[in-house]
Amino acid sequence: MLDHRQVQIVFADLQDGIVDASATNSPAAIRRAAGVVGGVAPALGIPFTVSVAPRPGGPGVIAEVPEAPPFVRTGPSCWDDPAWRTAIEARGRRTLVVCGVTTEIVVLHTALDALAGGYEVRVLIDASGGLAGRTEDAPR
Repeated sequence: MLDHRQVQIVFADLQDGIVDASATNSPAAIRRAAGVVGGVAPALGIPFTVSVAPRPGGPGVIAEVPEAPPFVRTGPSCWDDPAWRTAIEARGRRTLVVCGVTTEIVVLHTALDALAGGYEVRVLIDASGGLAGRTEDAPR
């Protein structure tokens, strides 16, 4: 069972345009699930970060994600951003709950890097989406 006092939530690339590219979960379902997670986090005192890919015109984070200054990274993993990694490490919570689009890029790379860094990782599939169903079906 997860201890919410050890959890941090990672919203990754939940941005207008990127969410719309999901082929595995509908954009509406991702938005709805992200909104639920975004509401539960403050209610339980769970910290979260918002990591985004650089986009013309700004980050364009979907409205359902709770407001927070986004970390803009340059690589395929949130872990590639030293400021994001410092924020995560400073909290001392060892379980990352990751959601985002795309599962085969930012979610996958962030999860693998966090595992290599000694973190426990959970992926919220309902608040995530991929470009191809084959990727998400592979581990089953």
